[in-house]
Amino acid sequence: MVAQVFFDHGRGYFAGNSMTTVINAKEREYTAAFDMNLYANKRIYGIRFDPVDFPAKLLLKEAEAVFKDGRRAKLRFALGNESKKDGDAYIFEHNDANLYFYPEGNVEEMDALRFSGTLSLL
Repeated sequence: MVAQVFFDHGRGYFAGNSMTTVINAKEREYTAAFDMNLYANKRIYGIRFDPVDFPAKLLLKEAEAVFKDGRRAKLRFALGNESKKDGDAYIFEHNDANLYFYPEGNVEEMDALRFSGTLSLL
């Protein structure tokens, strides 16, 4: 399973400004981590996170940026294309799940992005 993250550098979101990573989804626990070295020192106006490419229920417990000096900052949620919500969980009844976040702090100094929670297939 693969997750993808897209970056808006001022022109919107497109595949040329994205990265993929293999999802660690053992027994419902979900972790997706992205190394930001490729985007070091670039201005980022928005982040689009595509957690899965199949119908699923995702309870996202953490969405954070890790900075080069070790600091961590939560990513501020903007919106998503979930079909519906179940409490704090996002239910995606389609194959194109995405969640949008606004980065905060000195985004040029981000070292990694990390997303974690629980995942179940629909």
